[in-house]
Parts: sequence; C-alpha cells; structure tokens
Amino acid sequence: MKIRIRAASSLLPLLVSGAAVAGPVLEEVVVTAQLRQQSLQDVPVSVSAIGGEKMMEAGIAKIEDLQAYVPNFTMSESGIGTDIYIRGIGSGENQGFEQSVGMYVDGIYYGRAQLARAPFLDLSRVEVLRGPQNILLGKNSIAGAINIKTADPTEDFEGNVQLTYEPELNERIVDLVLSGPISDRFGYRFAARKREMDGYMENLVLDRDEAQRDEETLRFKLLWDVSDDVVANFKIESGSFDVIGRTSEIITNEPSTDDVFLFNGRTYGEIMDRTVFPDLGGLGGLVGILPQFLLDALQLQGSCRRLAAARWSISTPTPAY
Repeated sequence: MKIRIRAASSLLPLLVSGAAVAGPVLEEVVVTAQLRQQSLQDVPVSVSAIGGEKMMEAGIAKIEDLQAYVPNFTMSESGIGTDIYIRGIGSGENQGFEQSVGMYVDGIYYGRAQLARAPFLDLSRVEVLRGPQNILLGKNSIAGAINIKTADPTEDFEGNVQLTYEPELNERIVDLVLSGPISDRFGYRFAARKREMDGYMENLVLDRDEAQRDEETLRFKLLWDVSDDVVANFKIESGSFDVIGRTSEIITNEPSTDDVFLFNGRTYGEIMDRTVFPDLGGLGGLVGILPQFLLDALQLQGSCRRLAAARWSISTPTPAY
C-alpha cells in the first residue's frame, strides 16, 4: 500500500502553429560529472544519470538498487564489508583500502564503502561515471565514481509526503519534504525519512527474520542568493542506519579434508560449534618442552587453547561467476 500526498505545480508546454502541433521533444539532462553543469550529450565521459523523480517512482532507496538501471555497476552488502565494482574493478572487502569506486555527495568525498549503505533521501540525481576519474575527482577513483546531488531549495513552495507499507516484510517508510522561499534572497529545504523493515530471510537458529533495518535521515539546506554571480548553499545533515543480521548463509558445507583429527570429516558448522582444544591450565607450559615429533603426532598447540581457524581447509570446486 502506498499513499502519496503532493503539492506542486507543473506546466505542460504545448506549441500550436495553425493546425500543426509540435512533436515530443526529449528533455535535456544536465549533469555535473566534470564539476560544472553540462548537458549529458556534451560530456566526454561514460555516464549513467538517474533523476530524483525516477528513483522515487522506481523505488530506488539506496545505491544497491541502482544495479538494475546502471550497466557495468554492481554492489553487494555482505556480513564483513561492502563490495562496489564498475566494469569489474573494485577494492574488495578490505576495510583499510580507499575505494576504487569513489563516492561523492554534493562534492564531498566519502572514502569508506560502508558509507554506501546509507539510504537515499530527496535527491536531485545520481550519476555513475565509468572509467578512471583521477584528474577531476580524486586519485583513488580508478574504477569510476558515484556522484550524488541532493535537491536544492525551490523558488516556489513545494511539499511532499509519502507513506509506504509492505505487509510481507513489514516494511514501513515515511518521507517528508518541505521547500520554498524565506525571502527574496533566502530559500530553504527540509527532508526527513524514517524506514523500518523486518527482513526477508528466516534465521532458524535465533527464530527471527533478517536482515532487520532501522534507518533515519534528516537534512536541512539553506540557499543564500548573495549577488547575481554568487550563490551560497549551506547544508546540515544527520543520518543513521542499523542492520541486525546478515543476508548470507553457508550453501557449500562439505566435510573438511584437513589432516587435523579434530577437523577431518566434519563440516564447517560442526567445527565452529563444537571444536574446543583441551585447556590444561597450569600444565599447559609443559607442552612447550615436548619434542616436535611428539607435538606433530598428538597435533598439539603450544597455547593449549582453541585451535586456530586458519587450519580449516576444504576441498570444493570454485564456483564460476
């Protein structure tokens, strides 16, 4: 169920000359891929641009949803990181790496992939630039860039309230946008979003649905028309998102072929659940004086505590993607 209440004005131009009616004309798409406003046709960069209205109509709520509309772009959220790739190039899940696909919001660089999980709110457009963007945007954007532009204050009053409820996943979304002039030289725009969802995967161990999401974003923008040549924009924004549970599960659970007797013949789940090396307490120091051949035969560790997970190995074919 979706309810939308909107107050805005629109003009539909119609040109009539005698009995002839002008044919449809494609709307010009303006982007800032090169840090200045240009027509998309004049930009010498491979760019896919999606407007804010289109994202709202299509239900695009975050960067991950752009995959269905942007070629050569993929993003996935795993339990240990966020993977963003353009044309197959990305930085992987290493949290210490700057991202090969740079993300910029109103010209501000977001250096960590985890920030890409933040939900969209009241955007003017999203531009996905393919190929190296080192010169204009930054040296780390070797695979491409995601350029996000939030909506600016309007000259006329505009209000938008949208309520969304999805019963199967118990998803609830409230969106509010207010924009308009304060005086001849000042304008404002306020946007807020609250979203909650129970999840679409059933965790049989904890008896709950995952991944549960709780998102909240607030943004206020103030526009100051300083002079005919200078316009200043001020923005303050607060956002948080909390995800409970992981949208992944083990689908390849073959018995281990490791030579450690505690591992061999047992599945990954069995090893993680019930493998604890005997703790000898104060006698643990005696293990260090045993000869190496005896340690190898007994498969003992010097620490006499939990076996290292690194010893886990499994011989299964690598899936082809």
